[in-house]
Amino acid sequence: MRDGARWRYVHGAAARNQRFAEELAAIIDAMRACGEVVGLDARRWRRAFGDVPGDTILLPVVPKLVLAAAAGVAVEEPRRAARLGALAPIDAEGRLIATPHEVTLQVFGEKEDSVLSVTLGTVAADKPDEGVLWEVTIPFTTEPVRLLITGKGGVELEEMISFGPEDPEGQD
Repeated sequence: MRDGARWRYVHGAAARNQRFAEELAAIIDAMRACGEVVGLDARRWRRAFGDVPGDTILLPVVPKLVLAAAAGVAVEEPRRAARLGALAPIDAEGRLIATPHEVTLQVFGEKEDSVLSVTLGTVAADKPDEGVLWEVTIPFTTEPVRLLITGKGGVELEEMISFGPEDPEGQD
């Protein structure tokens, strides 16, 4: 649930076994309620399984101080990183870093050709000169933004995401 490393197995088991799927949903809900790390893939699966309203996934990356700063209240510049885990079905992992002024998405491909493009909102990442780290930064916003990652073979992860101060139960 945290990093999505076994997503193929978990998705397959949940598709074949309703009881497993129900228990998995309960575990994800309990982890979120306790403030545990729940990766993007687990959040996407939980929303698709049902009983989770909305078409935007809230990612709890923004410290409450960031929201105050974005509203014009003078505060020190906080910075918070949130691990997204596996970005299934792309062979990559992700991380978000938020400040009062910007949000940065980092995508780490398993191999140099695992990721072909990364877009957050309307900004596309430049292809790395070397290595597997893709990075894109956008101005901080509380509005939903489109995340699009294209991987080897044209496989895509596309999702509407928003950045929030906490992980309230039942939201995604």
